[in-house]
Amino acid sequence: QVEHPVTEMITGLDLIRLQIEVAQGRPLPSAQPQPHGHAIEVRLYAEDPANDFLPSTGTLHVWHPPAGIEGLRVDSGVEQGTEIGVYYDPLLAKVIAHAPDRGTAIAKLVYGLKNFAAQGVVNNREFLIDVLEHEEFRAGHAHTGFHLPAQSHKSNDTSLAAVLRAYIERTEHAQRKILPSIPLRYRNNPYLSPAMKLEIGGHEYHASFDDSSVEVLQTSPGQAVALVEGIRRQFHIHQHGDDYYLHSNFVQRKVTRWPRYPRRIGAGQHETANSPMPGQILRILVAEGQHVKPGDHLMVLEAMKMEQTIKTTIDGVVKAILVKLGDIVAPGQMLVEIESMENANEHPSSSAASN
Repeated sequence: QVEHPVTEMITGLDLIRLQIEVAQGRPLPSAQPQPHGHAIEVRLYAEDPANDFLPSTGTLHVWHPPAGIEGLRVDSGVEQGTEIGVYYDPLLAKVIAHAPDRGTAIAKLVYGLKNFAAQGVVNNREFLIDVLEHEEFRAGHAHTGFHLPAQSHKSNDTSLAAVLRAYIERTEHAQRKILPSIPLRYRNNPYLSPAMKLEIGGHEYHASFDDSSVEVLQTSPGQAVALVEGIRRQFHIHQHGDDYYLHSNFVQRKVTRWPRYPRRIGAGQHETANSPMPGQILRILVAEGQHVKPGDHLMVLEAMKMEQTIKTTIDGVVKAILVKLGDIVAPGQMLVEIESMENANEHPSSSAASN
């Protein structure tokens, strides 16, 4: 039974131990187990719900499962710093809640997930919370055709930008070695310092310190405490390069700090058919110079027990194949360049990856 923790939670049996004992020739317990209460399990996956649930790869920069919650169990084989690659199932953890009744089990599971920090790899944590909190699921009406409407988690992003700006300013001010006595945000001219440019969920925010809905009370390395719309919130913050991973018991987001001045983009760049997911090149189905039309298969990727076929969306000629059989590719990596037939004599156009 794949989801044996559910059975174990409601019966008190250790099924794995029993399997080993049976293999050793010992008998099963004679008494029939009596189930008690209600148990629900969710599977935390390294996958992107916004990209048709395709698997994702990367490094788990933040990994803090909830602890000390009675009746909440976490089964996992990863830890902070683990590299999530393309060769195995994208399962990160199973989270199981047990309670006297279904409603309490759902509430406990939601609480556990909201206190589960898993960042660095795109995962389905928010999706799981949205399903558990959906009225159709709570009412017991969800079935195999249940479709969760698209959810937006942007409502807190402006506040997060303000919190992170204050955290960065105070952290950098505390580390200042030149003129450390200068007050925070001191300017020797009448102009305010420019807003800090941050990216959250693909959207740009110009974070300033005049957000009246946020009051940062204190900061320390890796933490910030703030009043957000009058509610005291504690944020755990982990920095990795330009990326900051923020987590509290109501939100979990990656925030990227953009440079003050735009980085120069190299000349001669062009669009290509790109990989929609991380994977290994399993088959290459076209050759350079081959004519292709919309819907034709270009190549097949394999990752985490899944195969993904990359197709072209235009009528054109394969100008270049940018990978070779067996290559490991990252999401968004260029795979094939296709020159549009109608523009072949003028300039190259391209195909976008589809499945």
